[in-house]
Formats: sequence, C-alpha cells, structure tokens
Amino acid sequence: MSFGANKTKAPTSPAHDAFHLMFETADAVSLFWQPFFKGIGRWQLELAQAGAKHGRATIEFGHRVAHATNPVDIVDAQVFYWQQVGQVYSDANQHITQALVRATDRPAGIEILPVPKKRQHDTLRIEERTGPHGYDLERKVA
Repeated sequence: MSFGANKTKAPTSPAHDAFHLMFETADAVSLFWQPFFKGIGRWQLELAQAGAKHGRATIEFGHRVAHATNPVDIVDAQVFYWQQVGQVYSDANQHITQALVRATDRPAGIEILPVPKKRQHDTLRIEERTGPHGYDLERKVA
C-alpha cells in the first residue's frame, strides 16, 4: 500500500529525503536518455527482422532450385531471390534511418517540479533508567 492511498504522512528521515531525491534524479535522467535507447532498440529489431527475412528468402531459393526442371527455372529463382533480398535491405535501411532519426529527438515530458519543503524530523526521547550494575547510563542524543 502506498503512502498516498491511506492518507498518512510519508516517513520523515534524512535517508528518506536522500533516496527520494536519488530516485527523482534517476527518473529525470531516464527521461533524457529514453528516446536514444528506444531508437537503438528499434534499430536492433529492424536488423533482426531483416536477417529473418533474408533467411526466409534463402530457404525459398533452395526450395525453388530443388524443384527446378530446366535452366530457366534456376535463373528465375536467382532473380527472384535477389529481388527479395534487395527489397528486404531497402526496407530495413528506411526503417533503421527513421529509428536513428527518432533517437536524436528531444526528450518529451520533462517538467521541473517544485522542491517540497523540508520536513520536520522525529525527535528521540530517552527515559531515564538504571544500568544493569546499579549505575545510571549516560546517553547523549545528537
């Protein structure tokens, strides 16, 4: 359950404030780099798809050559293979270029939020008590 859901106050400690600032900073950095990493990921997917389509064209070429009955069928299979491979790489180059152009886009959605007021910190109160050997323990709290 989150703190906002049950309307309770968030923890008040210096460590909480430091971690909150750290995660906010990580979020801002991820917003800045997100278009770049999306573009690189899209580039990798396009290369993988081009490789898969090239492999499929190679298998189809082998199938056509195996079922060829005359030399004209073999030439037709080679022409068809190179047309398919050329189309695959032409499409891949266009998509990769678009992905790399998107990788250089400005990050969207960055807004500067106001810094919240510093919270009051908890205080520690120690009750006086006697030590195990009959003498009072002296404790100092910063």
